[in-house]
Amino acid sequence: MITYGNLEGIAFSVLTNTFNKGFADYNVPMHMSEADLRAHLSANSFDPAISCGAFADNCLVGFVFVGRRGNVIYDAGTAVVREYRGKHVASEMLRH
Repeated sequence: MITYGNLEGIAFSVLTNTFNKGFADYNVPMHMSEADLRAHLSANSFDPAISCGAFADNCLVGFVFVGRRGNVIYDAGTAVVREYRGKHVASEMLRH
């Protein structure tokens, strides 16, 4: 069962691990260190309270990083771990 919730309180090590798993099999694989991801999210005004995660067995398996600048909110990064793709996880995160 997949549950959805915000990313408040989720450790950056968990966000980084899921980011790297989520992008590992792309045509141009992306890999970030925890420091690189912190810098990326800071530059994009990441707001964990309005960002969404997908959780399976208490593990983060997908995310929508949401940035906020004033009244503008936007997608600062979205990924789903390969094993959970095709199950409407991204759609559900956006709906959440």
